[in-house]
Amino acid sequence: MVKSHEAVVSCLTPICLLHGKAITTVEGIGSTRDRLHVVQERLAKSHGSQCGFCSPGMVMSMYTLLRNNPKPHVKDILRHLEGNLCRCTGYRPILDGFKSFCGKEDCCQRTGSSCQSEPDYQPMSMVNDEDWKPYDPSQEPIFPPELLTNAEEYNQTVIFRRGQSTWVVTSTLEELLQLLADNSQAQLTMGSTIMSTLKYEGDHFPLLVSPGRGVTELTQVTTSDTGVTFGSGVSVSHFEEHLRGMVERLPEHQTRSARAITDMLGQWAGQQIRNMASIGGSIAGASGMLDLCIILMATKTTITLVKAGGARRTLPLDKDFYPEPNKSVLARDEIIESLHIPFTGQNDYFFSHKVAERRDNSRASISCGFRVTFEPEGQKVEDLCLVFGAIDDNPFVAQKTCNSLIGQPWNQSFLQDAIQSVTMEITPIPHPHEISAEYRKSGMVTCLLRFYVQVSQRIDNKQALTGPFTHGQLSDPSIPASYNGEGPVSTQIYQPPPIDQPDADPLGRPIVHRAALQQCSGEAVFCDDIPVQEGELYMALVVSSRAHAKIVCVDASKALALEGVEAYVSHKDIPGDKCIVEGYEVFATEEVHCVGQCIGAIVATSHRLANKAAKLVEVQYEDLQPVILTIQDAIKEDAIFRGPDIDSEFHHGDLEGSFQQSEGILEGTFDVGGQEHFYMETQMCVVRPGEDDEMTIHASAQAITNVQNAVARVLGVPRNRIAVQAKRIGGAFGGKEEFLTHNAACAVAAKMLGRSVRIRLDRSTDMLMSGGRHPFHAKYRVGYRSDGRILALDADLYANGGYRNESTTWVVRQSMLVFEGFYSFPGFRVKGHCCRTNMPSNTAMRGFGAPQSLAIMEQILSEVAIATGVSSRKVQELNFKPDGALMIEGANPMEMDIFKECWDRCLQLSDYEKRLNAVEQFNRVNTWKKRGLSIVPTKHGIGIFGLMSLNQGAALVHIYTDGSVLVNHAGIEMGQGLYTKLIQVASRALDVPVSKIHTSPTAVDKVPNTTVTGGSTGTDLHGTAVKIACDILKERLEPYQTANPKGTWEDWVSAAYNDRVSLSTTGFYKRPFSPFDWSTLTGNPYFYFTMGAGVSEVEIDCLTGEHQLLRTDIVMDVGKSINPAIDIGQIEGGFLQGYGYFTMEEKRFNQEGALTTDSPDSYKIPSAKDIPKEFNVTLLRNMRTPEDHLYSSKGIGEPPFFIGASVFFAIKHALTSSRSDNGLGGVFKFNAPATVQNVRMTCGDLKTEE
Repeated sequence: MVKSHEAVVSCLTPICLLHGKAITTVEGIGSTRDRLHVVQERLAKSHGSQCGFCSPGMVMSMYTLLRNNPKPHVKDILRHLEGNLCRCTGYRPILDGFKSFCGKEDCCQRTGSSCQSEPDYQPMSMVNDEDWKPYDPSQEPIFPPELLTNAEEYNQTVIFRRGQSTWVVTSTLEELLQLLADNSQAQLTMGSTIMSTLKYEGDHFPLLVSPGRGVTELTQVTTSDTGVTFGSGVSVSHFEEHLRGMVERLPEHQTRSARAITDMLGQWAGQQIRNMASIGGSIAGASGMLDLCIILMATKTTITLVKAGGARRTLPLDKDFYPEPNKSVLARDEIIESLHIPFTGQNDYFFSHKVAERRDNSRASISCGFRVTFEPEGQKVEDLCLVFGAIDDNPFVAQKTCNSLIGQPWNQSFLQDAIQSVTMEITPIPHPHEISAEYRKSGMVTCLLRFYVQVSQRIDNKQALTGPFTHGQLSDPSIPASYNGEGPVSTQIYQPPPIDQPDADPLGRPIVHRAALQQCSGEAVFCDDIPVQEGELYMALVVSSRAHAKIVCVDASKALALEGVEAYVSHKDIPGDKCIVEGYEVFATEEVHCVGQCIGAIVATSHRLANKAAKLVEVQYEDLQPVILTIQDAIKEDAIFRGPDIDSEFHHGDLEGSFQQSEGILEGTFDVGGQEHFYMETQMCVVRPGEDDEMTIHASAQAITNVQNAVARVLGVPRNRIAVQAKRIGGAFGGKEEFLTHNAACAVAAKMLGRSVRIRLDRSTDMLMSGGRHPFHAKYRVGYRSDGRILALDADLYANGGYRNESTTWVVRQSMLVFEGFYSFPGFRVKGHCCRTNMPSNTAMRGFGAPQSLAIMEQILSEVAIATGVSSRKVQELNFKPDGALMIEGANPMEMDIFKECWDRCLQLSDYEKRLNAVEQFNRVNTWKKRGLSIVPTKHGIGIFGLMSLNQGAALVHIYTDGSVLVNHAGIEMGQGLYTKLIQVASRALDVPVSKIHTSPTAVDKVPNTTVTGGSTGTDLHGTAVKIACDILKERLEPYQTANPKGTWEDWVSAAYNDRVSLSTTGFYKRPFSPFDWSTLTGNPYFYFTMGAGVSEVEIDCLTGEHQLLRTDIVMDVGKSINPAIDIGQIEGGFLQGYGYFTMEEKRFNQEGALTTDSPDSYKIPSAKDIPKEFNVTLLRNMRTPEDHLYSSKGIGEPPFFIGASVFFAIKHALTSSRSDNGLGGVFKFNAPATVQNVRMTCGDLKTEE
């Protein structure tokens, strides 16, 4: 019996497949109540857990790796984390914690280049690893003996039944085959990755059949003289492991196909899916998107099929294996028994290649598997196989091309003929995720080119690479694909506390997130972890499938007929107001205005049943016109939100006069796309009705007062009846402020049925309904001098607000306020436009309009740099505001001196000039790869402008007679470390250790009228309120401290209590700045600015559009940091989220207005492998932050987001070199995000027709 440890995706793993296996969860390896496992401890104490929702998955992936390999390499860690995503941390602290299992590294490996920087800016560790327990594999739990001693029992056939479904785990192959033969509805499943996905999509399987562990025929691996045979049930990870072993021990020429297969598998799914998926299922899946099939078709692999009675047939895995789209030749009762991969001959050469929107764990945008066999004498082509993926519904074999090229000599004529023939033979079909046919044709050319070069190098045919080929030399070393898979190195630099600061004073120290240990052990309670009450029900929403239509009728009868479905809830059941706020209906009453708008809800006895029933609700529509989906549509239809409280424009100076003085004028447009929040914990809540109209709501929300107000309004009850609380939420980024549909709908159902109701939106529904970052379109006209000085700028900014003006007015106004940024122009005008479209309403997201606006400004500056031939950096610096300049009339000075210190320090620490010269030298000698370097500034105004009521914080602090302190406040912990910082604040203010202080869940019945936690204001507002409360209590205790100076904290507290002094008080804080006047455009919209700068260097692959992020250096002014570890974590996480936004995250919709990127499968956020290979973060030291800030600190959540744009502009810098090589100078169009398709099609080098 083989015992191995494998991480799997729990939500895709049916319990039936676990019969006879030992299951280990995060709770099973350690806890804070007993003893933490070293993996849990190191992740927590390395500051690798922020919101904590992803932490258990990270722990289990690393735990599994250690159980199999106690001394892993960094590459192993990265490989095992491919299937794990984090939206908070930026991955660096996670990797730092896990890299500790690899052993000590030397200085440069550990800290990167900046470890040699000047004395005042030396890297500092934020982790105290001296007390870490060593990892001892001998102390791990043993494999359960009963699974070994009772092995025969677990080899017996087992039948599981539930409802109308039956699952049979068979003991023999013949039994399995007979079940398939006798039951027309029977479905075979092995790894269940496909079946489980279909289950979530609502498919029902009456009979599922899977092989038990005794069916060894399907898991055997045998080697013969001709090759290796794998049972179809072998997992992809074991398949890969065996092939890599073959490569190590067998002669090179015999394993060339194995190398090509493992190259492809290096980008195939994540480790958990590779552990689950079977190779047979990957072949039988019959999709050109399954890259494994593509390379196997090129290797002369044969497939053995078997059916009941032992009837077998062996077929080649070729183009005839898939006779129809998404269908193989397998008969209904036939299965793949095995596949045989032959050893390769001396004259066989293979090549596999894949390009995707994210390099790892991503669907292919283009993929291929090629083989060439040469004649025994000479280098003429004897046989050729060219297979492409992501072209058609099935793998596409370019048979005509192959036939035409057999017999040709291996030279450049062969390559030219191959390119011409393939581009004529293949016409890519429309891609389900909208990768253009032009890009995929370009990808086919790239595959052929790299295939030709790689084989030429392997056969040492220098002549085949000699001479020019179209726009470059084939001998150019930059043609082959290359990827640096080494782990990242990093530095963190911050100012330590003063030497004389007492050790017990936590301010300025990198203390660990207070809940990190619980989060890493799985003990932290999120909303859906709250125990279910007896009789509790589950809700699923019924949403519109039309973008603009009248609701003719709704028929829920089929749903209500299902046993366990309790009710269908609609607008007719709302006892109070139909709207959450004016114009925001809980359930659509007469019309729907976007795909995804809520029409009603199903309430049932299980989550799965509710979702199943919701799909059965039938809605009849009458389509309405117009259907407006894009900003361009809105401009054409004049669909603009207007009004005195919406319209806004900024201008100063003599605009026309400045244009007349300009030596050059540019006009252009720039588009910046939308972005999904992609918080790890989706929208959810639990509503529990009480007596006298009371409701208790547990909500995953960053604005629980908004939830309270919405529920009270729709129920028609006073707000004092609605108690909302939240202990922690699994990320938010602005997406849990204003989306309240699910909360209100759940409350209506709970009121109607008198029972507890909970709702958890699945990922696709959440992404469909909740909106996201506003896409922007800019039109601009800019006048400039030849030295790069901009004299005049006239711009119009258009934002796609969706069907309802939820926050669009304020997003657009924010974008206008920050548009000039650090720059100043003699003539200036910017006007904002809020576009109304038939899309889900876009909402707040980290940066709140500023990233789009700042990107547009940097785009304009970069175009001026290209037009004038002046470097981008010089254009930036030439247009900086002078010291002492105001943001706008009546505002506080911009503190340009502090910003310039950040700028100069970033240039210095990043070795900007030296590296710029190195980039230019690299680009001179490389044609097909280019590097780029860019520096961008960032600033973010702290203070929620426009609505002064949001600039207040409150707290309630209790001291108990044992000396312990309880802090209640109005802020929400969502990963930003708010609770931890507030404990540090209370510790300093009261002069007591942090161990004596605890925070309770945020609740409106403890601290009322809570302010939304957002805008990087949480610590400022609520921390100051906590300090005020603590100062009051400290003052009350002072007489007892004076009377007993040698006493303890507990003595003073006890004395005050005995003297009947209140040990509880509130704290309240409002920002001391005057409101901004939108009628006169004067005043202070912000309390202060958090500023910084970032430099990024990239290398782009001009043949595919892929890029590697080589290095990023960030310098931020955060004042005097309350907790450097938390602040640096926010900087790294914010940067990576911004990097994703500007390079790979692309929300796409079809022509009907439905979101097509509605899952992690189609919408890609950065993974651990995407972070910079060198990642250096510095907090500016010795800052002059005013004392009226909370302990001279600054907010930091949003400001670093825009530094992610440094990667976008570094890519653009690289593109200018590529285009210049091809005679394409001057300004060029390049919109964000810089996806592989966007980059490739902008390069201007190899064309598809060549």
